[in-house]
Amino acid sequence: GANLISFPFGGSIDLSEGIPDDVEPSFIGVIGEGVAASQIAPFNWVGSLTEWSGTKGYWAKVEEDISFTFNSPALSYENEEFFTISLDYEQSMEQAFYFVKDIIIDDLNYTNYDLSVYCNGVLVGSREWTGDWIDIPAMGDDGEWYSDGYCQSKDIPKFTLKNQNTGNTIILAGNIPQWESNGLFIVETLAEAMILPEQITLNSAYPNPFNPETTIGYTVPNSQNISLKIYDITGREVTTSINGVIEPGYHETKWNGTDIYGNEVAAGVYNSVLNSAQTTVTKKLILLK
Repeated sequence: GANLISFPFGGSIDLSEGIPDDVEPSFIGVIGEGVAASQIAPFNWVGSLTEWSGTKGYWAKVEEDISFTFNSPALSYENEEFFTISLDYEQSMEQAFYFVKDIIIDDLNYTNYDLSVYCNGVLVGSREWTGDWIDIPAMGDDGEWYSDGYCQSKDIPKFTLKNQNTGNTIILAGNIPQWESNGLFIVETLAEAMILPEQITLNSAYPNPFNPETTIGYTVPNSQNISLKIYDITGREVTTSINGVIEPGYHETKWNGTDIYGNEVAAGVYNSVLNSAQTTVTKKLILLK
């Protein structure tokens, strides 16, 4: 579990060097004030916390009962830690850390980006994204006025990536664990999130008029049964393009001017009709020969 400890020397020492080798593999991670480190493999630490410093307290998370004495620093000196942290949120008595390994976005150059985390629409942590392992603090609600909206148990935080130069912000998605106080969580990858449509729509086909093929676009806000059929001007069904459960998102289908039997239909005006349990939408198609 999480154990509150202090480093009983006046100086500082590398995080791994300060822990005796025989107990170091039992450590899951260490949490400081706004900084943290996680041991992703024996003797392999990642995160913004790199040293034990005298006069500072830490939460040491271990996976079994251990007893140890710190290795003392060879030299007694104070070594100030430097890390990038946003000033747009307050340090809370409750905090967790998400260790992000990779962000998958085309043409991302990994410079001048802020990786931020939100709970309930409130900024609760931020770091400058450097392209490799980084720990993002996520502050929790500790009952003080400044922590209104901060993370609470079982909240799932939201992540964004903001370009410092342009201000453009990308919403990210991934396998993000539920927040808990003093949590140390590994997030292998984040990727650009697909923003889902709010309603069913049937877009104008393109090209239109067309010969011999046109593309019909449509949107679905949630998983549901959808049918997309083509009718001639007399109301006779010509063919069925879509019929079944469609996942939420932006979709396209093509019609090549043939009927259900594969025969070419005559030039003229046709209607594409999108049906769901809640709505019916129609768009006109013009086939040229």
